[in-house]
Amino acid sequence: MGRDPRTEPPQGRSVTRTGGPSRWGEIRLAGAAGRGIPRAFPRKPVGPLPNYTNNSKYRGRALAGEGGNELTRDPASRRATVILFGLCVVAASAIAGAAVYRYMFWGDQLPGGFQASPTDHDGDGTPEYLVVKARVDLPESGDYSANAVLLQPSTGAAIAQTTGRVELDRGPNVFGVGFWGPDIRASGIDGPYVVRLTFIREDRDSAFEIPPSPDMIGRVYEWSFRTPAYGAASFQEQPVVVSIGPVTAVQDDSSGDGKVDAYTIRVPLTVREQGFYSVRAESDDLFLQGVTNRFFGPPTGDPSTVGAEFVSMEPGAQEVTLSVSPEQVYLSGIDGPTDIHITVIEAQVQTESHPCCGSETAEFVEEPAFAAPPDGSELGLRQPYVLPPTPLGLKAETRLEATLHWYDFQAPWMPIEFTGEVRDYGTDADGDGLFESLTVEAAVSVRNWGWYDVSGTLYAAGSAPSNVALMRSVPTEDHVVTTAWNRVNLGTDQSWVRIDFAGAEVLAAGRGGPFDAKLRIVPANVVIDPIVVHTTAAYTLAQFEPVGPKPARLTSVVSEDLGGGTYAIHVGAPSDSSYRVITRVIHANGVVALDVAENAGGERVYSFSTESAAAADFAVAVYLMTSSGAGADYLEIPLAVA
Repeated sequence: MGRDPRTEPPQGRSVTRTGGPSRWGEIRLAGAAGRGIPRAFPRKPVGPLPNYTNNSKYRGRALAGEGGNELTRDPASRRATVILFGLCVVAASAIAGAAVYRYMFWGDQLPGGFQASPTDHDGDGTPEYLVVKARVDLPESGDYSANAVLLQPSTGAAIAQTTGRVELDRGPNVFGVGFWGPDIRASGIDGPYVVRLTFIREDRDSAFEIPPSPDMIGRVYEWSFRTPAYGAASFQEQPVVVSIGPVTAVQDDSSGDGKVDAYTIRVPLTVREQGFYSVRAESDDLFLQGVTNRFFGPPTGDPSTVGAEFVSMEPGAQEVTLSVSPEQVYLSGIDGPTDIHITVIEAQVQTESHPCCGSETAEFVEEPAFAAPPDGSELGLRQPYVLPPTPLGLKAETRLEATLHWYDFQAPWMPIEFTGEVRDYGTDADGDGLFESLTVEAAVSVRNWGWYDVSGTLYAAGSAPSNVALMRSVPTEDHVVTTAWNRVNLGTDQSWVRIDFAGAEVLAAGRGGPFDAKLRIVPANVVIDPIVVHTTAAYTLAQFEPVGPKPARLTSVVSEDLGGGTYAIHVGAPSDSSYRVITRVIHANGVVALDVAENAGGERVYSFSTESAAAADFAVAVYLMTSSGAGADYLEIPLAVA
């Protein structure tokens, strides 16, 4: 085995004297690094030879003018040598003393290699920490990531934990940990406990440190120890300035239209210190990337924050009401259980002066929830050790579980909406008694004039269990009778839009009515896409004539699951590039998350990513347009199957 440079004695330096006619000589260090360094003192001529009378071994050589050491012949050099030697002795003594103290005196405090003791840092009679010391033996000196966990022996449940980066020596080390006592008390679990220490060898964090052996980086070392029995209630309770009672949520439909237009969360508080407080409600479930932020624009701050208030409160019982935007719930696409995180934390007012105009701007800033831990020496610890940050008790947290459905909430402002009035009839333009098309008309309320894409899908009756399910889902292709779409220009007034399903297409499907019709309308800014559904009257195939077939067709639309919430959308279009293809990915709530328009000419592939759990709530809608701008074909498929 090769020698470990960390365990080898330091290599010395050699000094050589060079002659020459110059008055100045040279000091040379051994090796290439020492070449050509000027000496720091002049060479003096050799004086009269001393009279060696008692040492015949050296007497002959001295009388012959051989040997001798110039450093010892020069008084100044002799003094420097003595001082240097003395400093070396002092340094060696200090190192030896530290080693003796560490490995003998400090080590003797750990009978059996482990010690645990509750420690009362503030002197109030209840311990804030469970301090443990353990002897661990590492194969290499250097930096390690340390993870200390206090566990319940029977279940392995974590009670308290702290981590840090420490420097450990090769061989035995006494490692210290302080577990936060209020965490133990809050767990309600009595000891004995298991202390699990895990160390991972890390690379050096300074160029001045000795690099670790390459095969050592990432190696894991673990020890487990068992504490004596302690009662969880014997540890200090976490001091707090505010606590939270049972949180409730209220849904209100003040307009009476069956949609929630106000959603509030009531947070009861017990305040112990007067001051400003931040009360926040957060939920990742109420923000859907690519949908919520597309409608509202780029999110600012934390997108998971759904309600927040800064309030001044006096000591005593208080209640804070947080308002959650019903539009945000609608746009989130939430459809089931959700978890809302409530946080209350003390805040302060920061004022910024503006010298240019003499004004001031005040803002609320949350206080830090943690302080730096005390010095380990105050708890009887010496390096290396890890301590958790100290909770200041300025923060209280709780959770609210609720079941929400996006379609129960008020939708955001839309440039156009279906009013809900829908009618259908057969169109017989030539008066021959047969229908050239099945026409479905829907009333709309237009708020922004402009161009709109109206699309419709005719399904076999009973392909979806309810109107809500039909709005949110895309029945399989087997249920589709036919599709159609057109681009219309609408003014700012209530109007009707219509879709004509060609008689030739109904006959080709071979299915009679009644049918389920779903109409979409996409405004010019391509943000929100309202939907209406309608069940038609009963029609027989004998009522239609084979006219009006589609001039061209989309050959295929396929959604391929690539994993991780990413999908490849394959669109097959005619080879004729005079046609134009529009591909949209639309969430069930109507938000258009992807919109791409290209000339036709073979297959196109588009990528779309979202949360895997929400993928089944998206549809892929593909429009084929003629060179004149008329609708030629339309297909709609689910992005993913639930």
